[in-house]
Amino acid sequence: FKTKAPAAETMRSLLLAVVLAAAAALCCLGPASAAVDVPREPRSETELLMERVAYLESRVFQLEAQAKASRGTGAEAKSRSWWFGSSKKESQRAAPTDVAASARGNGDEAAQPPQVLSHSNRGRLAHVVASGQKRWTDYMNLNAAVMTQGEITSLCSIPGKRSGYFATTTRAGALQVFHPVSGEIVLERKLALAGEDGEEVSPEDSVYPDLLSEATASVALQVRRNESKLLVGHANGDVYAYHFTEKLIKSTYYPEERVEFRLKEAPVRILRRPVEAEGSSDGGSGEAGVEIQHKEECGPEGAAITHLESFKQGLNRFYLAANRRDELFLIHENGTLLYTEQLEDPLVAMRPGLQQTVTLVTAGGLRMLDLRRPRKTAPIECEDLPADVRFYSAAFNSEKNSLAYFVTEAGDLVTMHVNSNKHTVRCIMKSSKALGLPTHFEERREMKMRTIKNYLFVSIPQGTAIFNTTGPARRPPREILFEGSHELGRQIGVHVESETPNAHLAARNNMCAVQIGTSVLGMYQSDLPVRAPPQISTKLWSQPIFLAMIGIGVFYQYNKVKRPGGGGAGMGGMPGMGGMGGMPGM
Repeated sequence: FKTKAPAAETMRSLLLAVVLAAAAALCCLGPASAAVDVPREPRSETELLMERVAYLESRVFQLEAQAKASRGTGAEAKSRSWWFGSSKKESQRAAPTDVAASARGNGDEAAQPPQVLSHSNRGRLAHVVASGQKRWTDYMNLNAAVMTQGEITSLCSIPGKRSGYFATTTRAGALQVFHPVSGEIVLERKLALAGEDGEEVSPEDSVYPDLLSEATASVALQVRRNESKLLVGHANGDVYAYHFTEKLIKSTYYPEERVEFRLKEAPVRILRRPVEAEGSSDGGSGEAGVEIQHKEECGPEGAAITHLESFKQGLNRFYLAANRRDELFLIHENGTLLYTEQLEDPLVAMRPGLQQTVTLVTAGGLRMLDLRRPRKTAPIECEDLPADVRFYSAAFNSEKNSLAYFVTEAGDLVTMHVNSNKHTVRCIMKSSKALGLPTHFEERREMKMRTIKNYLFVSIPQGTAIFNTTGPARRPPREILFEGSHELGRQIGVHVESETPNAHLAARNNMCAVQIGTSVLGMYQSDLPVRAPPQISTKLWSQPIFLAMIGIGVFYQYNKVKRPGGGGAGMGGMPGMGGMGGMPGM
């Protein structure tokens, strides 16, 4: 039968009907039931009936509670759906782990400590001491952990045919390129070094260790599908360019794909100290050989390169470099220094891309530089951004470089949209919230920010945090995971004695590389949920009217080619107008 009552009410009605039927049957039996030999004291039929009814009612209440519990997870899942922005069904989402239950259990689950929150400045969650939420290992799978030849001084990702590569430079002067999946060293060599005369100094020479300067910054760019370049900046102000070529080999004898990654040509020094530019620092006179004014308070380490970025405009490629003295250098790919400028504030980040007008993020605000006509950088006014805000670190979205994430000196995480054309740059602030992580270190480079699809990574000496950046434009990023540096080392069996002052971080596609300790590099593959691409409907291709139109087009083209003189220029004419003029009756 059909009823509109809830399932629990229907079950209760059925059970009550069964009870009444059993009671009627007992009443009909009468003396026959009393003739049974019962070892205990005889009980009345009414008592037995009431006991049975009570049992059935308790069973009905248990079934109702189970039904409510199975449906009650919907509200909880809905409240947690913003956590990762996943499009999975609520039944497929994992329920939060009960810390107390895991502590009472046995095995590995009881041995795992609860995740301590990364900070206490969480608003309404400030009183929480520990949480049973997902851990780093639940979403970041370790591909390989490798030991480098010395203390890591710079780290960057190199584009490739598959997942790219990770390149590191060490204090000992080693350049190593690792495969992100297997951890294999695909290239290993000493850093390039040129003497005063411009000739390359061999690593076997006795003067090589004395002349070698520590690498302080690096960035990679793709030249062709199988070629890439690596720019390495040094503490003495020199910048070298390495041109690599990649070849993937897979044959019958070697079913596993092998990688041949090697230098295509000898490294080239594209920037040398002291520098002399073809244009003045203010872009006015255009005289050659004008030197910029240095900031002497930076000391002898002021020439160290801190930022590198590449830009392509038409057939030309340009490089931008900045050092600790806040000096900006614009370099052509052939090594010609085109422009220099003394910035008023330290450079925080540069927006990558193919735009003609480059956006520079300084501590005092945003500025723009025209690559076609280099001149003094101009400030950019941002909508809804307070005038007294100063930036500490920044990163641009790898999937959409118009979206940027800035960390202010006050400890806020600001989301901004930056768009540029040939001559102007426009930006607007979308959201702002407290970062909740320490932001004041001895040097700005101790905080690293990188992005992958839908997520932002922030690395500090205490550990690495992951923020979810999905949602509306006005929704600020939310911190979802944090893993301390000591915990990262414990997972791979490495004891981290102290917090690394300059923990390097790199990311490409769904791969992430994190420095663990001083000379260990952990390479992870992200399993963080991402929004699935929209499915393309194929119903249009199977519609009868669409198939009929294709048939008519094929028939028309067939008759047009078959009959001589019936063809026309371009797409041909309509029937009776030259395209099918040879048909009867036309």
